[in-house]
Amino acid sequence: MLWPALAAIHGSLAEKWGVGSLAQRAHVSISLLDERFRQVLGLAPIRYLTGWRMHIAEDLLRSSDLGVAAVARKVGYDSEEAFSRAFKREHSQAPSRWRVRRLRPQARSRVDAPVDMPAED
Repeated sequence: MLWPALAAIHGSLAEKWGVGSLAQRAHVSISLLDERFRQVLGLAPIRYLTGWRMHIAEDLLRSSDLGVAAVARKVGYDSEEAFSRAFKREHSQAPSRWRVRRLRPQARSRVDAPVDMPAED
C-alpha cells in the first residue's frame, strides 16, 4: 500500500503532492495511508514528503550551481520564499547560507593544503 505513494513521491518530486493525491495513487483512504506511513516509517506522509524534499534540496545545493529558486521548483515548491521558509524550519538557516557554510570548508581545505616546497641548497 505504501509503494504507490512512495513511488509517486520519489518519481515526481516536483509534483504538488498532498495526502489526498497520494492516497488516490495508493487506492486507499487518507486515514489509512496516514496510519500506514506512521506504522511503517514513523512519520506522517507530509512529514516524509517534506523530509525527502529537503534531502534532495540539500544534495542539489551542495552539488550543483542551481540557484535557490531553481532548487525550489525541482523539489516541488511554487516559490523561492515558501521553499526558503521550509528549509529554514528544517535547518535553522536559509538555503543560501546553508550552501555557503557547506562549501566553505571544501574551499578552505584546498587553499590550506600543504604545498611541496623545493628543498633549499
